Amino acid sequence: MDNLKIKGWETGFNKLKMIEVLTEDLQLDKDESEKLANAVSAGQAIDLKIEDPRLAKSLYGKLKGLGALVDLSQIE
Repeated sequence: MDNLKIKGWETGFNKLKMIEVLTEDLQLDKDESEKLANAVSAGQAIDLKIEDPRLAKSLYGKLKGLGALVDLSQIE
C-alpha cells in the first residue's frame, strides 16, 4: 500500500483540475474531492492510502503537474 501525502501547493495551483483528477482517479464523489482540495487550499496536509501502486504513482504525477506539493511513500 502507498501513502500519497498532499502537503500544499505551488504558484499556479489548479484547484478545479485537482477536484476533477481526484474524482476520476479515486472514484470519489465531487463533494468529497472538493472537500479535499479545499483542505489543501487552506493549508492542511492530506494523506491518501492507495492500494494500487500504479494508481498511486499516476496520481502523484498528475497532482504534481497541477502544482500540488506531494510525497509518495510505501506503507508496510
